[in-house]
Amino acid sequence: MDKAEVTMSRDLNTGDKAPEFSLIGADGMIHTLVDYKGYKGVCFCFLSQTCKFSKKSIPEITKLQEQYKSIAFVAVYAKDEQASFTETLSQLNNLGLTIDILLDSTKDLTRKFSVHTTPHFFIFNQSKHLIYSGAHFSQDDSIDYIANALYELVGGLPISTPKTIPTGTSTTAFATI
Repeated sequence: MDKAEVTMSRDLNTGDKAPEFSLIGADGMIHTLVDYKGYKGVCFCFLSQTCKFSKKSIPEITKLQEQYKSIAFVAVYAKDEQASFTETLSQLNNLGLTIDILLDSTKDLTRKFSVHTTPHFFIFNQSKHLIYSGAHFSQDDSIDYIANALYELVGGLPISTPKTIPTGTSTTAFATI
């Protein structure tokens, strides 16, 4: 991929199809979008080991995972330093998080999703069309956008807030090749 392709990448919009991918997981297996067939939806959580906002989201993801068994939760880390990923796995394993943890070492999926801030969440419906993109919480923490979107998705309701601006740590390194 050359720099022109990175520059031309666009944000995913509501209704867009989930990008295809093939990434190694913490379990040593290769994971693809097809692995999440049969779920009512998929919640991609782009996280960072060093971002305080990502760390705040992890326990909440655990609670949501317990509440919404029909939703696949996928944590994506775009770090290419193996030690950082290993530390991340240890942290997540200590929390009892049993979601797929994927390493985007080439940052290809991160570019396809146009992630520039962590945490950044994307929720796709059963047919893998985007229904929510953005932050986990509102600026004042009074609204849990992810919980609301999942409640509406599982309940067959229209998504009241399909897009928010992610709040967190800038990931300028993600845009580099």
